[in-house]
Amino acid sequence: MAQPGYLNDSSSTDTDEDWEQDAQIFAHLVQQANASSSIRRSKAPNIDRGRVEANARLMADYFDENPTYPEKTFKRRFRMSRNLFTRIVYDLYTRYPYFQQQYDATGLPGLSTHQKCTAAIRQLAYGITGDAWDDYVCMGESTARKCLNHFVEGIIQMYGKVYLRKPTYEDIQQLYAAHDDRHGFPGMLGSLDCMHWEWAMCPVAWQGQYHRGDKPHPSIILEAAASQDAWIWHAFFGCPGAMNDLNVLNHSPIFEDVYNGIAPDRTFQVNGATYKHGYYLGDGIYPEWATFVNAFSYPEDDKRIKFKGAQEAARKDIERAFGILRKRWNIIKQPSRFMEIPTMRKVMYACIILHNMILENKNKAICVVPNDIPDPPNPQLTEEQRMVNIFQVKATANISQKLENLCSFRRTSAVPPPCLRRDSAVDDQGIALAIVDLLIYLVEGNLYLFSAVGIRNLRTGPGSSCMAPSAAEDLSLPHISDNDLKPFFVLHKASTRQQRIKKSVGRTGRNVKVNLSSSLAASHEAEVVGDQLDENLRMKNFQNAWVKIESTIKDVLHNINADVFNEVDGWVHKSFDAICSSGKPDTNKATCSYPIVTDVTAKQIFTALVVMNNMEFVDDLQTFADLGLHLQSHGCHVANLSSVDFSAKNGIGGCLKSLSRQILKGSIDAADISILASWYMEQENTNRPVVIIVEDMDRCSGPVLSDFILMLSEWVIKIPVLLILGVATTLDAPKSILSSKAVQHLSPFKFFLGSPADRLDAIIKAVLVKPCSGFLVGHKVAAFIRNCFLRQDGTLTSLVRAVKMALVQHFLMEPLSFTVKGLLDEEDTQSGQPTSLAEAWPKQALDLPSCKLLSEPKTEALLGGASKMKELLNLWSCVVLCLYDAGRNQKTTLLDLYYEALDPKLYNLRHSEYLESKPDSQRPSSNHSLHGQSFRNKDSLTGHMIRQVRDLPPASLFQLLGKWVKQTDGVNEIHEKVMELQLQEKFEDDNLKEPANRSRRQTMRNNGNLDKRTKELNQKAATLISCMARDHMQPIECIPFHEIVCFKNVDKLQAALLGDPRRRIQLDLLECHSFLKCSCCSKSGNAPISSMHDTTLMYTLAQEHGDLINLHDWYQSFRSIIFQRPVKERHRLKASPSPKKRKTITEPQNITEASVQARFCRAVTELQITGLLRMPSKRRPDYVQRVAFGL
Repeated sequence: MAQPGYLNDSSSTDTDEDWEQDAQIFAHLVQQANASSSIRRSKAPNIDRGRVEANARLMADYFDENPTYPEKTFKRRFRMSRNLFTRIVYDLYTRYPYFQQQYDATGLPGLSTHQKCTAAIRQLAYGITGDAWDDYVCMGESTARKCLNHFVEGIIQMYGKVYLRKPTYEDIQQLYAAHDDRHGFPGMLGSLDCMHWEWAMCPVAWQGQYHRGDKPHPSIILEAAASQDAWIWHAFFGCPGAMNDLNVLNHSPIFEDVYNGIAPDRTFQVNGATYKHGYYLGDGIYPEWATFVNAFSYPEDDKRIKFKGAQEAARKDIERAFGILRKRWNIIKQPSRFMEIPTMRKVMYACIILHNMILENKNKAICVVPNDIPDPPNPQLTEEQRMVNIFQVKATANISQKLENLCSFRRTSAVPPPCLRRDSAVDDQGIALAIVDLLIYLVEGNLYLFSAVGIRNLRTGPGSSCMAPSAAEDLSLPHISDNDLKPFFVLHKASTRQQRIKKSVGRTGRNVKVNLSSSLAASHEAEVVGDQLDENLRMKNFQNAWVKIESTIKDVLHNINADVFNEVDGWVHKSFDAICSSGKPDTNKATCSYPIVTDVTAKQIFTALVVMNNMEFVDDLQTFADLGLHLQSHGCHVANLSSVDFSAKNGIGGCLKSLSRQILKGSIDAADISILASWYMEQENTNRPVVIIVEDMDRCSGPVLSDFILMLSEWVIKIPVLLILGVATTLDAPKSILSSKAVQHLSPFKFFLGSPADRLDAIIKAVLVKPCSGFLVGHKVAAFIRNCFLRQDGTLTSLVRAVKMALVQHFLMEPLSFTVKGLLDEEDTQSGQPTSLAEAWPKQALDLPSCKLLSEPKTEALLGGASKMKELLNLWSCVVLCLYDAGRNQKTTLLDLYYEALDPKLYNLRHSEYLESKPDSQRPSSNHSLHGQSFRNKDSLTGHMIRQVRDLPPASLFQLLGKWVKQTDGVNEIHEKVMELQLQEKFEDDNLKEPANRSRRQTMRNNGNLDKRTKELNQKAATLISCMARDHMQPIECIPFHEIVCFKNVDKLQAALLGDPRRRIQLDLLECHSFLKCSCCSKSGNAPISSMHDTTLMYTLAQEHGDLINLHDWYQSFRSIIFQRPVKERHRLKASPSPKKRKTITEPQNITEASVQARFCRAVTELQITGLLRMPSKRRPDYVQRVAFGL
């Protein structure tokens, strides 16, 4: 047996063969493993598309000197001309490295710039996938998509700020002219509308917000504004398709430049009024803002039908722009297959920019495109940051200016349609003021005051017991024309005693009950009659107080302008003498119908430029009216012309008609100046100058006013005309408004009206500091009025309006305000009869909060309360005016001083400071209620003025004491001290006068004594005014019974001036029974009855129908209430068993169906005017919608 480990020959041969087989098997397995691993790791095989040959073919077909395809074929396939495409290719090549041709690792050139741009533009033009052009451009799908992304981003970055810009000042001017010439809409910037781009790849979770009911698929909205040439000036893309156009507008930045105060102010004129910003045409969904002009939904006459057609025709510009955009770029027409919204946004903006570039290349654009192209953005920024930098708006306005701009373009549309421009000569400012008063109304007790436009006669229903015969007799309303916006009254008085007390007939046993009920009814009737008398006195006192305030304001303003009026009158007569010195034409030349040919110097018109310093022209309306009356009283023919007369629509004929109407006193209304020349040659008219006052030259149409001046210069020999032009801006306004030829015919003179600060101080002094009407306001109300004046429009008209509304609210809210007249009766106070004043304080006055801490007996307080209040008010006003005189040199306004003088806390602190300086035994216990506070406010106006008195020089101090003597005349408590101080000043002045022979040493000694004594006198004057302020400047709110004459409820005033008047109207309509105090209303409550006013009845019935009201059901409910008779009336109509006992009953007038329908339509119209109702629409022609405000 062989040993282990050794093999013999036969066994070794078999082993070698086995090893060879195993090696072959192992090698085969390794080869298979390597083959499988190489298949998994290898890249897709590179396809040699032949991009170099494709580029050569592309250049030969389209871009060589002699291309295969002509220009027409190039435009059809590339959607633009060859030179425009070449420009884009060159700009992309020079600005972006991606579009520069590169070389691969083998040294072959890559895709050229033309290939990349062609692939991108073909995708936009045809809207197909990227691999569709692989056989021609030889570019893969992913590379084509990347080319498209870089292409649209480059287009936006290079041309976005130029071809998708906001209209500049020059652009707006050209747009105004083009739209006015083509469509007849002056001031039109373009048309605004929205379109949807279907989104095929919208995620399922998002389809709810991107899908709308009228659209079958999800979409994204584009809001755009286009002009007449289809140029798109505004584009906003990205809002979900579920939104409507109004929701998109709330997110749109179309008015962001106006809001930030960087929009160019390019004015235009409509109806003689000047507007700062243009407007867009829109459909019915857009709001009635000043920046939109919408068509009438339901035109009622031929004029409105014509305007609706013109507006809709002009609004087709945006629809045409959308059609061109979809037809030119098929990618927008077809559903979008992009996954991300930012990519879709870039594609949309790039298509719009290319669309505008094509219009500019075809010379079809209205506006000239600037040549400056912005530099490429910083490559380090992200994509979103670069997009923001391209379309960002730099804000330059502060918050207050932004709010003012927001209110300016979101106000109700102030641009009337061209076909609805009014022909009546109504001043725009007057209409604006009347609209403010439109929805201000007052309701209290038996009085219902209502202002409205178009509502002529408010009345109760027929047969109503609410209108007594005496009310109809006492109320006499003048004829109300279409432009008369004055308020009118509807009195709803309580029923008489015979209607309230039921007469009983029967046995004597029931007479006791009848007598008892009669006595109770008599006492109740006495109370009702007393309340009625008090309310009548309150209304009468309100009318008297407002008449006094209004007349006082007119007198104050007239006195301020009296000197200027006299100067203008002297200039008028001096200029008239200069005109007449050149000689008058004979009768034959004067009566001819053509001007006399003379030299240029004889054609000069003497012109007065009256500079108005007010912020708004509304404050100067009365000034020019008073100037005209002043000149008429001094023998002048005067005509006041407004900016409405010089409108571009009426032309020069409108101002000539108004001139003839005023000069000829309405006898002739013709646009012929020769008639005026013939009239002037009459004997009674020839020796008086003709003065033409143009109230606001800045708002007039420049060409019309220039033509008017040129015409007057030709007739100045026949008609000695003098012009007075109101200038609101600068003295150079004629050069900027009028033509140079018209300016050459003017011989100007300058006059300046009183400053607004002087007017304000004079009104505050006459109305509030020295109350002419017995009406005062509290500290909080004064603060509100001051803030309204300083922070809002800053006009005196707004200040007077706030005072009037405070007066109204006081007489409505304070039951004891009927005693105000007794307090202000000057005759009674001067005659020394305290009886009338004592009668002014009834016993109910003791219940006022200010009378609860009275230390004197109640009887004495009632007897002397009125006279004491008047005495304290006189002392208070005297001290305030003395302080005002002391600080007038430092430009201290009386409004600020008046606001501080009314502060009761400041008075209490000032008084506590004085008490703290006294010994403890002399301090009252009430001083501890101030929590140890002391008056140390050095920033107060009172302390500042006292320090000014201490530092005054001797001459100024002497003048100030003279003013104090005049101010304190009649106030014995202060006048004697002021006179004593003035005598000391005179004595010291006489003693310190230097004789001629005085030595130098004596002079130096005298100067030292002068400085010492001057400081002593200044200290005495400062101490005097400080004591006056401490002892006598007691605010009205610290005086007992001040609630009778002082209005303190600032919330009521704020709600009346700044609140929601429509909400107040609807509340009063629903709660009419609470203030219409009659028998029928008090018993029925809020239930609808036939005696209600038709509007109240209709709005009450509307609450039962919900927001959508069916007109037919609403009318039937109204009709059933009108034909319904009261229960008493039905009992009376029953036949009596005995003809002798039957009483003759006046049958009510039969109500016809036509009258009910007329009353129904009238009530619906009134509800629509007040904004509480929306009329039927096309979708719901039988329904109206009720609008609720704040409920």
